[in-house]
Amino acid sequence: MAKRKTIFLVGADTGGHVVPIFALAKDFLEKSDYQVVVIGVGSKIEKEFYAKIPEAIYIKIVAGKFGKNFFSNILSVLKMVVGFVQSKFLVLKYQPEFIFLKGNYATIPIASAGRLFGIPVYCHESDAVIGRSNQIISRFAVKIFFSYPMEIYGYKKENGIYSGAILRQEFENAGEKKYDKIIQNQKLSTILVVGGSQGAHSINQAVFEILPALVNKFRIIHQTGRFDFESAKKIEENLSAEIRERYQPKLFIEKIDEVISSADLIISRASSAIFEFAAFQKPLILIPYPHAYNHQMANGKYFEKLGAAVVIADHDLPGKKLIEEINKLFSDQKKLKELAENLQKSAKTDGRKIVFEELMQKSNIKNQNDR
Repeated sequence: MAKRKTIFLVGADTGGHVVPIFALAKDFLEKSDYQVVVIGVGSKIEKEFYAKIPEAIYIKIVAGKFGKNFFSNILSVLKMVVGFVQSKFLVLKYQPEFIFLKGNYATIPIASAGRLFGIPVYCHESDAVIGRSNQIISRFAVKIFFSYPMEIYGYKKENGIYSGAILRQEFENAGEKKYDKIIQNQKLSTILVVGGSQGAHSINQAVFEILPALVNKFRIIHQTGRFDFESAKKIEENLSAEIRERYQPKLFIEKIDEVISSADLIISRASSAIFEFAAFQKPLILIPYPHAYNHQMANGKYFEKLGAAVVIADHDLPGKKLIEEINKLFSDQKKLKELAENLQKSAKTDGRKIVFEELMQKSNIKNQNDR
């Protein structure tokens, strides 16, 4: 009996890297005969998502994240060396058909080991700027898939392909989604505030500042993340009984697709979640994370130029600015509709299908050539 072939899917640390790998792993488990190995660094969100696909093998490696601190960078170098040794062992043990990576610092060791042993390497870029890890990996990758049009990056090598974002299966047929478990009072417009899987402190503080004014006119669903959740709960408790149900703080929203479908406006970081909102054709106020090497600002400005989002810089975030933008949008329903329609037109959301088919095709060609 022929040995079952293996593939490596690498997505580590944060939701923006883990969730696309989780979605792609589900496709390979359901639609191929491959043994799927998902690789990360052991973060909480990895454990949460990868536990949902027990048919896949989940392996943790060591990887170093570089920053501005000299001594931390020395430690990161040592971690990278350990991670590279671990990765070489894994490649030799499983001999994967290919390695697919959602590029961040944790992908460098396994990509380097794959290159050393001649394993085809593929990567995907979520942002409108090529990240440092993907800049390195793209030099030897068979393909690098991009979420934004190629001209945005100035990338001219033949191994680039505009695939769009990799979204979960729940975001297919998004227009058919209905949600009525959270929203009981349809007389009020609903604003969803979400700062990514970890929350966003500056956005949370701005919302807390203007919350009394917001709940007079809107229903607020607020994913705070763990750092500000207790503060949000205290604020909720201090609201008068008649308006308390209009503010719903959440530590983490599990079925985010259902909640997105209920929203009339979304306030968010300018992360890869933009494409999830686009699948539901929702108007956005984007507040780019200021410390992500300016990647999120590039994301936000791309959609702002296309009339597909309103962008507020994080340093301009005192609550007054935010509520002015909210009131301006809700006083102009035509503008809200245009934002939503332009977002859906300008965001390519079928990346998972394109990436899956490309990887299957390349792998089949490789297998034919190996016979």
